[in-house]
Amino acid sequence: MSSTSIRIAYEGDAIDNGTMDVRDLAPALLAIGHLCERSNEALYGESSQVVVRVAADFKKGSFVINLLLDHNIQQQVMDLLCGNAVQSALNLIEILGLSASGTVGVLKFIKWVAGRKFKSVTELADGNVKIEIQSESVTINKNVLNLFLNTTVRNEAYNILKPLEREGISAFKVLGGENEETYSNEDLKNFIPPESDKILLIDDKRQQAFTIVSLSFREENKWRLSDGQNTINARIVDEEFISKVSQHDLEFGSGDSLLCDVHVEQWQTAKGLQTEYTIEKVNKLIKAARQIALPLEKP
Repeated sequence: MSSTSIRIAYEGDAIDNGTMDVRDLAPALLAIGHLCERSNEALYGESSQVVVRVAADFKKGSFVINLLLDHNIQQQVMDLLCGNAVQSALNLIEILGLSASGTVGVLKFIKWVAGRKFKSVTELADGNVKIEIQSESVTINKNVLNLFLNTTVRNEAYNILKPLEREGISAFKVLGGENEETYSNEDLKNFIPPESDKILLIDDKRQQAFTIVSLSFREENKWRLSDGQNTINARIVDEEFISKVSQHDLEFGSGDSLLCDVHVEQWQTAKGLQTEYTIEKVNKLIKAARQIALPLEKP
Protein backbone atom coordinates (compact mmCIF):
# COMPACT_ATOMS: atom_id res chain seq x y z
CA MET A 1 0.00 0.00 0.00
CA SER A 2 1.22 3.50 -0.78
CA SER A 3 -0.13 6.84 0.37
CA THR A 4 0.35 10.50 -0.30
CA SER A 5 -1.40 13.72 0.68
CA ILE A 6 -3.34 16.20 -1.35
CA ARG A 7 -3.49 19.75 -0.02
CA ILE A 8 -6.18 21.95 -1.46
CA ALA A 9 -7.91 25.18 -0.48
CA TYR A 10 -11.04 27.12 -1.25
CA GLU A 11 -10.66 30.86 -0.77
CA GLY A 12 -12.92 33.87 -0.67
CA ASP A 13 -14.84 36.27 1.54
CA ALA A 14 -17.37 33.56 2.44
CA ILE A 15 -14.69 31.45 4.17
CA ASP A 16 -12.34 34.10 5.58
CA ASN A 17 -13.49 33.14 9.08
CA GLY A 18 -12.24 29.58 8.56
CA THR A 19 -15.66 28.01 7.98
CA MET A 20 -17.33 26.74 4.83
CA ASP A 21 -20.95 25.75 4.15
CA VAL A 22 -21.22 21.96 4.31
CA ARG A 23 -23.59 22.08 1.30
CA ASP A 24 -20.66 23.36 -0.77
CA LEU A 25 -17.88 21.40 0.91
CA ALA A 26 -19.38 17.91 1.09
CA PRO A 27 -20.17 17.52 -2.65
CA ALA A 28 -16.72 18.86 -3.54
CA LEU A 29 -14.98 16.37 -1.24
CA LEU A 30 -17.09 13.55 -2.63
CA ALA A 31 -16.16 14.68 -6.14
CA ILE A 32 -12.45 14.41 -5.28
CA GLY A 33 -13.02 10.88 -4.02
CA HIS A 34 -15.05 9.92 -7.10
CA LEU A 35 -12.48 11.51 -9.41
CA CYS A 36 -9.66 9.44 -7.89
CA GLU A 37 -11.71 6.24 -7.87
CA ARG A 38 -13.08 6.52 -11.41
CA SER A 39 -9.73 7.60 -12.85
CA ASN A 40 -7.91 4.76 -11.12
CA GLU A 41 -10.51 2.29 -12.45
CA ALA A 42 -10.34 3.73 -15.99
CA LEU A 43 -6.54 3.54 -16.10
CA TYR A 44 -5.77 0.37 -14.17
CA GLY A 45 -8.96 -1.66 -13.83
CA GLU A 46 -10.59 -3.19 -10.78
CA SER A 47 -7.37 -4.77 -9.49
CA SER A 48 -6.32 -1.42 -7.99
CA GLN A 49 -8.30 0.49 -5.36
CA VAL A 50 -8.20 4.06 -4.07
CA VAL A 51 -9.50 5.31 -0.73
CA VAL A 52 -9.71 9.06 -0.07
CA ARG A 53 -9.84 10.26 3.55
CA VAL A 54 -10.04 13.73 5.07
CA ALA A 55 -7.41 14.58 7.69
CA ALA A 56 -8.55 16.08 10.96
CA ASP A 57 -6.49 19.29 10.70
CA PHE A 58 -8.93 21.72 9.07
CA LYS A 59 -7.46 25.20 8.93
CA LYS A 60 -8.64 28.62 7.90
CA GLY A 61 -9.62 28.50 4.25
CA SER A 62 -7.92 25.17 3.57
CA PHE A 63 -7.97 21.50 4.48
CA VAL A 64 -5.74 18.48 3.86
CA ILE A 65 -6.92 15.29 2.17
CA ASN A 66 -4.92 12.07 2.45
CA LEU A 67 -5.22 9.71 -0.48
CA LEU A 68 -4.46 6.03 0.18
CA LEU A 69 -3.90 3.71 -2.75
CA ASP A 70 -4.30 0.02 -1.94
CA HIS A 71 -1.81 -1.96 -4.00
CA ASN A 72 -2.81 -5.56 -3.58
CA ILE A 73 -2.52 -5.79 -7.35
CA GLN A 74 -0.82 -7.69 -10.11
CA GLN A 75 2.77 -6.71 -10.88
CA GLN A 76 1.97 -5.65 -14.46
CA VAL A 77 -0.51 -3.06 -13.18
CA MET A 78 2.12 -1.70 -10.79
CA ASP A 79 4.54 -1.45 -13.72
CA LEU A 80 1.97 0.65 -15.60
CA LEU A 81 1.85 3.07 -12.69
CA CYS A 82 5.57 3.50 -12.09
CA GLY A 83 7.12 0.16 -11.14
CA ASN A 84 7.24 1.25 -7.51
CA ALA A 85 4.35 0.77 -5.08
CA VAL A 86 5.59 3.58 -2.85
CA GLN A 87 5.27 6.12 -5.67
CA SER A 88 2.01 4.91 -7.25
CA ALA A 89 -0.39 7.09 -5.23
CA LEU A 90 1.75 10.16 -5.99
CA ASN A 91 1.74 9.30 -9.70
CA LEU A 92 -2.06 9.07 -9.74
CA ILE A 93 -2.61 12.49 -8.16
CA GLU A 94 -0.01 13.99 -10.52
CA ILE A 95 -1.95 12.60 -13.50
CA LEU A 96 -5.13 14.12 -12.08
CA GLY A 97 -3.49 17.46 -11.31
CA LEU A 98 -4.13 17.22 -7.56
CA SER A 99 -0.46 17.71 -6.70
CA ALA A 100 1.61 20.87 -7.11
CA SER A 101 4.39 19.03 -8.96
CA GLY A 102 4.49 21.43 -11.90
CA THR A 103 3.38 18.74 -14.38
CA VAL A 104 0.24 19.18 -16.48
CA GLY A 105 -2.44 16.92 -15.01
CA VAL A 106 -6.11 16.63 -15.90
CA LEU A 107 -7.28 19.74 -14.01
CA LYS A 108 -4.52 21.95 -15.40
CA PHE A 109 -5.07 20.55 -18.90
CA ILE A 110 -8.80 21.34 -18.78
CA LYS A 111 -7.90 24.87 -17.72
CA TRP A 112 -5.39 25.20 -20.59
CA VAL A 113 -7.76 23.82 -23.22
CA ALA A 114 -10.42 26.34 -22.11
CA GLY A 115 -13.09 24.81 -24.34
CA ARG A 116 -11.06 25.26 -27.53
CA LYS A 117 -10.84 22.75 -30.41
CA PHE A 118 -7.66 20.72 -30.93
CA LYS A 119 -5.58 21.57 -33.99
CA SER A 120 -3.51 18.37 -33.80
CA VAL A 121 -2.70 15.44 -31.51
CA THR A 122 0.74 13.82 -31.91
CA GLU A 123 1.91 10.75 -30.02
CA LEU A 124 5.61 11.10 -29.22
CA ALA A 125 8.30 8.41 -29.10
CA ASP A 126 8.47 8.59 -25.29
CA GLY A 127 4.75 7.75 -25.02
CA ASN A 128 3.64 11.29 -24.20
CA VAL A 129 1.23 13.27 -26.35
CA LYS A 130 1.68 16.72 -27.87
CA ILE A 131 -1.51 18.78 -28.21
CA GLU A 132 -1.69 21.85 -30.44
CA ILE A 133 -4.43 24.47 -30.12
CA GLN A 134 -4.20 27.55 -32.30
CA SER A 135 -0.57 28.73 -31.93
CA GLU A 136 -0.04 27.03 -28.55
CA SER A 137 1.07 23.52 -27.67
CA VAL A 138 1.54 21.39 -24.56
CA THR A 139 3.00 17.93 -23.96
CA ILE A 140 1.14 15.68 -21.53
CA ASN A 141 1.10 12.13 -20.26
CA LYS A 142 -1.11 9.98 -22.52
CA ASN A 143 -3.20 9.01 -19.47
CA VAL A 144 -4.04 12.68 -18.93
CA LEU A 145 -5.59 12.81 -22.41
CA ASN A 146 -7.48 9.55 -21.84
CA LEU A 147 -8.99 10.87 -18.62
CA PHE A 148 -9.75 14.25 -20.23
CA LEU A 149 -11.94 12.33 -22.71
CA ASN A 150 -13.69 10.35 -19.95
CA THR A 151 -17.21 11.66 -19.26
CA THR A 152 -17.26 10.61 -15.60
CA VAL A 153 -13.86 12.19 -14.91
CA ARG A 154 -14.96 15.46 -16.53
CA ASN A 155 -18.14 15.54 -14.45
CA GLU A 156 -16.22 15.05 -11.19
CA ALA A 157 -13.59 17.62 -12.15
CA TYR A 158 -16.41 20.13 -12.62
CA ASN A 159 -17.96 19.18 -9.27
CA ILE A 160 -14.67 19.92 -7.49
CA LEU A 161 -14.82 23.51 -8.76
CA LYS A 162 -18.59 23.83 -8.38
CA PRO A 163 -18.32 25.68 -5.00
CA LEU A 164 -16.92 28.61 -7.03
CA GLU A 165 -20.48 29.19 -8.26
CA ARG A 166 -21.35 30.36 -4.77
CA GLU A 167 -20.97 34.05 -3.98
CA GLY A 168 -18.00 34.64 -1.73
CA ILE A 169 -15.93 31.67 -2.90
CA SER A 170 -13.48 32.96 -5.46
CA ALA A 171 -10.73 30.36 -5.87
CA PHE A 172 -9.78 26.70 -5.63
CA LYS A 173 -6.09 25.97 -5.06
CA VAL A 174 -3.88 22.92 -5.27
CA LEU A 175 -1.20 23.74 -2.70
CA GLY A 176 2.43 22.65 -2.48
CA GLY A 177 5.01 25.40 -2.62
CA GLU A 178 6.08 27.29 -5.72
CA ASN A 179 4.05 25.18 -8.15
CA GLU A 180 0.63 25.64 -6.57
CA GLU A 181 -2.17 25.98 -9.11
CA THR A 182 -5.10 28.38 -8.76
CA TYR A 183 -8.51 28.01 -10.41
CA SER A 184 -10.76 31.07 -10.34
CA ASN A 185 -14.43 31.75 -11.04
CA GLU A 186 -13.41 32.57 -14.61
CA ASP A 187 -12.06 29.05 -15.08
CA LEU A 188 -15.29 27.41 -13.95
CA LYS A 189 -17.06 27.76 -17.30
CA ASN A 190 -14.28 25.78 -18.99
CA PHE A 191 -14.86 22.86 -16.61
CA ILE A 192 -18.51 22.40 -17.61
CA PRO A 193 -18.53 18.90 -19.17
CA PRO A 194 -19.30 18.77 -22.88
CA GLU A 195 -22.22 16.74 -24.15
CA SER A 196 -21.17 13.13 -24.47
CA ASP A 197 -21.21 11.71 -28.00
CA LYS A 198 -24.08 9.35 -28.69
CA ILE A 199 -23.22 5.72 -29.50
CA LEU A 200 -25.50 4.07 -32.04
CA LEU A 201 -26.68 0.68 -30.75
CA ILE A 202 -29.55 -0.23 -33.10
CA ASP A 203 -30.14 0.91 -36.69
CA ASP A 204 -33.14 -0.99 -38.05
CA LYS A 205 -35.56 -0.49 -40.94
CA ARG A 206 -38.79 -2.46 -40.98
CA GLN A 207 -42.44 -2.40 -41.94
CA GLN A 208 -44.85 -1.84 -39.08
CA ALA A 209 -48.46 -0.88 -38.46
CA PHE A 210 -49.47 1.94 -36.11
CA THR A 211 -52.68 3.55 -34.97
CA ILE A 212 -52.72 7.34 -34.67
CA VAL A 213 -52.88 8.79 -31.14
CA SER A 214 -52.33 12.42 -32.17
CA LEU A 215 -50.86 14.21 -35.16
CA SER A 216 -48.85 17.39 -35.63
CA PHE A 217 -48.03 19.70 -38.52
CA ARG A 218 -45.24 21.55 -36.80
CA GLU A 219 -41.73 21.74 -38.19
CA GLU A 220 -40.63 18.22 -37.26
CA ASN A 221 -44.02 16.57 -37.95
CA LYS A 222 -43.74 14.36 -34.87
CA TRP A 223 -46.84 12.24 -34.46
CA ARG A 224 -47.84 10.11 -31.49
CA LEU A 225 -48.46 6.58 -32.67
CA SER A 226 -49.29 3.28 -30.99
CA ASP A 227 -48.22 -0.21 -32.01
CA GLY A 228 -50.88 -1.73 -29.77
CA GLN A 229 -48.63 -1.92 -26.71
CA ASN A 230 -46.43 1.17 -26.65
CA THR A 231 -46.99 4.79 -27.62
CA ILE A 232 -44.11 6.47 -29.46
CA ASN A 233 -43.24 9.86 -30.95
CA ALA A 234 -42.35 9.44 -34.62
CA ARG A 235 -41.11 11.95 -37.19
CA ILE A 236 -42.96 11.71 -40.52
CA VAL A 237 -40.72 12.42 -43.54
CA ASP A 238 -43.07 11.11 -46.25
CA GLU A 239 -43.83 14.45 -47.93
CA GLU A 240 -46.45 13.00 -50.27
CA PHE A 241 -48.41 11.61 -47.33
CA ILE A 242 -48.10 14.86 -45.35
CA SER A 243 -49.31 16.82 -48.38
CA LYS A 244 -52.40 14.59 -48.78
CA VAL A 245 -53.25 14.97 -45.11
CA SER A 246 -52.76 18.76 -45.23
CA GLN A 247 -55.07 19.03 -48.27
CA HIS A 248 -57.69 16.75 -46.65
CA ASP A 249 -57.25 14.12 -49.34
CA LEU A 250 -56.90 11.62 -46.51
CA GLU A 251 -59.18 11.43 -43.49
CA PHE A 252 -58.69 9.39 -40.36
CA GLY A 253 -61.15 7.77 -38.03
CA SER A 254 -60.83 6.09 -34.66
CA GLY A 255 -58.99 2.80 -34.95
CA ASP A 256 -57.54 3.46 -38.42
CA SER A 257 -54.00 2.15 -38.95
CA LEU A 258 -51.01 3.17 -41.00
CA LEU A 259 -48.80 0.52 -42.59
CA CYS A 260 -45.38 2.19 -42.67
CA ASP A 261 -41.72 1.81 -43.51
CA VAL A 262 -40.14 2.83 -40.20
CA HIS A 263 -36.51 3.57 -39.37
CA VAL A 264 -35.64 2.85 -35.72
CA GLU A 265 -32.39 4.17 -34.18
CA GLN A 266 -31.42 3.54 -30.58
CA TRP A 267 -28.54 5.44 -29.03
CA GLN A 268 -26.53 5.16 -25.81
CA THR A 269 -26.09 8.61 -24.30
CA ALA A 270 -24.72 9.95 -21.03
CA LYS A 271 -28.33 10.14 -19.76
CA GLY A 272 -29.26 6.60 -20.85
CA LEU A 273 -30.93 5.06 -23.88
CA GLN A 274 -32.53 7.29 -26.52
CA THR A 275 -34.77 5.85 -29.25
CA GLU A 276 -35.78 7.73 -32.39
CA TYR A 277 -38.51 6.65 -34.83
CA THR A 278 -38.74 7.99 -38.37
CA ILE A 279 -41.65 7.11 -40.68
CA GLU A 280 -40.01 7.14 -44.10
CA LYS A 281 -43.01 5.98 -46.12
CA VAL A 282 -46.68 5.46 -45.39
CA ASN A 283 -47.63 2.58 -47.67
CA LYS A 284 -51.29 2.15 -46.79
CA LEU A 285 -54.09 3.61 -44.73
CA ILE A 286 -56.12 0.74 -43.28
CA LYS A 287 -59.60 1.75 -42.23
CA ALA A 288 -60.96 0.21 -39.06
CA ALA A 289 -63.89 -2.14 -39.56
CA ARG A 290 -67.15 -0.19 -39.10
CA GLN A 291 -69.42 -3.22 -39.21
CA ILE A 292 -69.23 -7.00 -38.99
CA ALA A 293 -68.29 -8.63 -42.28
CA LEU A 294 -70.92 -10.94 -43.88
CA PRO A 295 -70.04 -14.52 -42.86
CA LEU A 296 -69.84 -16.07 -46.32
CA GLU A 297 -68.43 -19.53 -46.99
CA LYS A 298 -65.26 -19.64 -48.97
CA PRO A 299 -65.76 -21.25 -52.39
